[in-house]
Amino acid sequence: MAFVMVVLALAEPRLRLTETRMAVAVLVDTSASVPAEDLAKAARFASEIEKAAGRHWTRVLPFARETRMLDEQEVGKLKSTPGE
Repeated sequence: MAFVMVVLALAEPRLRLTETRMAVAVLVDTSASVPAEDLAKAARFASEIEKAAGRHWTRVLPFARETRMLDEQEVGKLKSTPGE
């Protein structure tokens, strides 16, 4: 048995995985200069990306001067960043 294990170890077995995953960050400009209509379009587009993500990782990152975390009320509907 030990001989078989040594032979297997020397053969350097490898496991190839064909499955790949992707990470996508969706940056959305939520500064005051963006019209409400454009912000709504961006929110719909970001939602479509998140719905189609499947096993992939996605994150929507609103930004003005800096990125910020989404509020709970912003799921599917982004709001302008206050003070920007």
